[in-house]
Amino acid sequence: MEPIELHGLELLEVWSKADPGERVRFTFPISRDTGATGASVAYAELPSGGAIPRHHDTANEVVLVMEGMVEFEVDGSRSTVGEGRLVQIPSSAWHRVANAGNETARLLFYFDAAADVVTFEHPLMPLDQSVLGG
Repeated sequence: MEPIELHGLELLEVWSKADPGERVRFTFPISRDTGATGASVAYAELPSGGAIPRHHDTANEVVLVMEGMVEFEVDGSRSTVGEGRLVQIPSSAWHRVANAGNETARLLFYFDAAADVVTFEHPLMPLDQSVLGG
């Protein structure tokens, strides 16, 4: 077992084709691709004004806000959440996560499946894909 240093991870930057301001940097340090069998973990950084565009997941999701203020929109309901707080998002619920502050927000996502399929409302660039994972 090797500990994972979150701040040293190589992150992929993506943005919504419909709104390039909706951008996020992320990675999955624990997933089926890394040998996990029952769960996965993602780490993400949202710049000021950034967002994870509207999407839904095949897995249930729990999000820990590690730093910053973040607005969650889940099935049309909005809530602003500060660091040290958890948010639960059920599988298949359409949701969007946006940085509500002026500093970079850092989040940790726990999924109850080793392989999560994420479907975005609009393609993510530079990948030009609406479905990731699996």
